[in-house]
Amino acid sequence: MSLLVLRKFAQALLVLLATAALLAACAGASAERSPRELLRLAVSGLSAPESYRFALTETGSPRQENWTGEVRRHDGLRLLGAADGAPARTGDGIRIGGEDSYNPSALLEGLLDQAASVRLDEARSDGDEAVLMIEPDASRAAALWSKRLSAEGKRLSPGRPLQAAGMSYELIVDRHRLVPVELTERSRLLFSAGEGRSEEERTLRFRFDTKP
Repeated sequence: MSLLVLRKFAQALLVLLATAALLAACAGASAERSPRELLRLAVSGLSAPESYRFALTETGSPRQENWTGEVRRHDGLRLLGAADGAPARTGDGIRIGGEDSYNPSALLEGLLDQAASVRLDEARSDGDEAVLMIEPDASRAAALWSKRLSAEGKRLSPGRPLQAAGMSYELIVDRHRLVPVELTERSRLLFSAGEGRSEEERTLRFRFDTKP
């Protein structure tokens, strides 16, 4: 084997070793990021593109609904239609553009300021995805659901006012691209009903399409 061939082989080997070291360093840096930093970077990553689309599944009272939507940086939220192809409702309050209580970008930005705790679910996380468990400030749930219920047209009548609300979030983050993959919001609502009380459980699941 000539000296020139050996030199080229050595150079190629050095490039491969340097690339492997860089990838390992990036993976190590991602693994060392704190849960709050991952949340902050995911919110920043979601705000970078001019627009993105998502699929939304809403379960609980009164029924399950599946929607596709789009968020544009300057225009806010626009629900494009139901999963079965039906057009999105745009005149009933919660489906109009700019309604931040159903805008995933606005929800995540709010959590940056109002998250009481953010922790990593290590058992469900790996080198590709991080699963964050987020508990918002106690006042957030009641304020957000009062706004949603009012927008739905379900006015908080004296016969069934919202008494309390609890809420938690689960956010799956792509460790490499630092963007959200899926956001799940789980809520428990407590209403006064005459002399008794009634409960409802609501779940919103956003699946993001942020591919370049």
